[in-house]
Amino acid sequence: MEEKDGMAAVNQGVADQKFPHCIDAMVWADEYCQTFSGTDKMTMVGWFANAIMAGYDTAGMRCSGEIQQLQADNGQRNDECNKLKLELAQATQREARLREALTEIVEKCEDEDWEYMFGDIIARAKQALEEADT
Repeated sequence: MEEKDGMAAVNQGVADQKFPHCIDAMVWADEYCQTFSGTDKMTMVGWFANAIMAGYDTAGMRCSGEIQQLQADNGQRNDECNKLKLELAQATQREARLREALTEIVEKCEDEDWEYMFGDIIARAKQALEEADT
């Protein structure tokens, strides 16, 4: 197996939960009792469990401000996203109404035979409607 250097080794140890990068108090107590014979293993389990949790809690407290800021930023982004979704829905509704009105105008101009006066405008409107459908 390939030996890793520095933080890569630490990261791998944490991922694999191998001593000394694990958070298992029993593993720490075993290692301690092998090094210092005559020590009560269960006392050391309690001691290491407490130390591991104290470290966990301290790390959480150090990160809590950053976590709160990230949560606030995420909430703000969600609000912005919801606002954009609403604007898109409104724009889609306006587009549908405009398309309907333009279609009605084109049909009315064709029915009334106004093409001789507004032929170019009607042709452009028809083209716009066709392009909008694609």
